[in-house]
Amino acid sequence: MLHLCTSAECRLEESDNNKLMSNTVSKLWDGVRFIKSSYNELNNNSILYNYFSLSLVNSNNNKVLNNTIVRRGYSYSVNLVDSQNNTLKGNIGDSNTEFRVVYDVLNSTNIALNSGNNTLEGEILNAGEPRTI
Repeated sequence: MLHLCTSAECRLEESDNNKLMSNTVSKLWDGVRFIKSSYNELNNNSILYNYFSLSLVNSNNNKVLNNTIVRRGYSYSVNLVDSQNNTLKGNIGDSNTEFRVVYDVLNSTNIALNSGNNTLEGEILNAGEPRTI
């Protein structure tokens, strides 16, 4: 199943081997969300001022490359939940950009959520000075 760019989000759900390239996703609730989706590429997009900018939930082996990710200010910019072997590289944000990786927690039904073996590389602009993550 593939859902793309409604008035609330751009979503890939149970969808593999897709490329989302050179898009602008702004002022939405979820921004870009991968759910149970693997082997996808998100490349050269502007993900701007969304409540949740980028979320990978139970999504593995994805590439998030060379995107600009700036959040609205209320939530994490990039969320990885129960997601493994993803590569986030060459992405740019500003001083509001925060990454959240959920490791070894139990959800409400006591099922372990574990995000591991993800590669996070890039720069966050902080008061005009790049900061490597």
